[in-house]
Parts: sequence; structure tokens; C-alpha cells
Amino acid sequence: MLDREEIVRALEHFNRYHSPEAVAELVSASSGGFSVRFCGPFVLSCCLDEYFEDLKYDLLRIAGEGVEVDVEEVRRLKGECFLVNYRLG
Repeated sequence: MLDREEIVRALEHFNRYHSPEAVAELVSASSGGFSVRFCGPFVLSCCLDEYFEDLKYDLLRIAGEGVEVDVEEVRRLKGECFLVNYRLG
């Protein structure tokens, strides 16, 4: 099971290596999944979905084996932002 602290640590790791092109912020978390807002000029680049997958792999590295994380939904927000919902399996 993935807890909120592990999600926050993964976001810190993601932001350390992707900021300022992409900055991720936790919006909400529950036992079934969590939502992250990604903002930055990365929205103008190709391979946009790879940023969302990168966070997934950061989470898997932190949480270890036995955790399943999948991108469930991606929504474009106003400006240079996306809201991504992740599902925990």
C-alpha cells in the first residue's frame, strides 16, 4: 500500500529533476488513488505523457515491490497545467 508520505517523497524527487519545466503538486489522495497537478512549459513539448509516467516510476522506486500505480485520467487545465489521476491497484 502506498501512503501519503511516499507520494510526497516521490513528488519531491520528481520536482528536483524536472523543475522548472514541469512542477508536480499533490491535489488529493485516498486509498484508491491520488491526483497531481502538473504545471510548466513542458506542455508545449512532445512526449507529454512521459512526465506523468516518470512520476509513476518514482513512486514505484520509493514504495518498492507490490505496489501498482497506473495513470487513470489526464485532463488539461487552464494555462500550462494538467490534472492527472493515478489509480492504486
